Amino acid sequence: MTMPIGTGNFASGCAFAGGCDGRGWPEVLNRSEHQTLARGTDMMSKRPLPVRGWIAFGWVALLLWTRPFWHPNPPPGQAAPLGSAAEPAEPGVLWIHYHERPPYYVTTATGVTGLCLDPVRRALERAGLNHRWQVTPPQRQLLWLRTSTRELHAAVGWFRTLEREQWARFSEPIYQDGPWVAVVRRQEDRVGSVTNAVGLLQVPGWTVLTRAGYSHGEWLDRLFASLPVVRRTSPSDPAHLLAAVAAGRADCVFMAREEAETLLGLQSRLGASLRLVTLTDSPAGPTRHVMFGPAVPASWIQRFNDALREHEQPEMHTNPTGPAGGST
Repeated sequence: MTMPIGTGNFASGCAFAGGCDGRGWPEVLNRSEHQTLARGTDMMSKRPLPVRGWIAFGWVALLLWTRPFWHPNPPPGQAAPLGSAAEPAEPGVLWIHYHERPPYYVTTATGVTGLCLDPVRRALERAGLNHRWQVTPPQRQLLWLRTSTRELHAAVGWFRTLEREQWARFSEPIYQDGPWVAVVRRQEDRVGSVTNAVGLLQVPGWTVLTRAGYSHGEWLDRLFASLPVVRRTSPSDPAHLLAAVAAGRADCVFMAREEAETLLGLQSRLGASLRLVTLTDSPAGPTRHVMFGPAVPASWIQRFNDALREHEQPEMHTNPTGPAGGST
């Protein structure tokens, strides 16, 4: 006879105990003990989690979710020892966050460089500030600056907006973007090589691709808000936004001219598929700054600004047909 799966131990247990009473309880137990065990087994299988258990579970989940706001994090790029509490950042070290984005931020074999990183690096060295460079995704940079009240954090190349001024402090300008351009497919026949942004955004069926969580500067953000613009957003970096336009997922993406020219030059396939459209109504491009977290001493920011003003002149761009910007 074939025994059902999972009954082997039950049968051997009954044999060892001298037989069973038909419900699986050894005969050596009396009737009251049988009833108590059976009743306890049924209750354990049906008993719901007590209310207090759910409350405790909720508190644990809430504490884990709010951890960045209640506990110091380990320094970027350094993990706390396994099984230990998170360690605070090394005292007196300013962590300078940036992300790879040619031509603004570039890591090379000899260090950091780029239109934004070069003046910041020189000013930090002249000011004598103890610092470390850290490659960090953009949204995580904002998290560090907004939630870390003990470690010293700064992020390079951000636009100065009213919302960010509520929780961060800004350096003097380190760079000003060149003119805005629209990047479109080469075969796009609804727009020529020169146009204005207001007219472009009102082309029937026109779709603009933008980067999620980014500001495009006051002028373009205001146009997006005031016109019935069809927008699609993506968390991808600028190179992937260009690839999306080339693949037909949107009609255009707006970029500073120097960034668009750099990316199309670095990737020949994109350069062969896309072209630039000059925007004649663009205002002067936004300035980029270093954004400092709340724990950075005001004296350090002052030393950095003094070194920046004394030795650096932010590169300013003009548009021969009418000036303009970039995005961060």
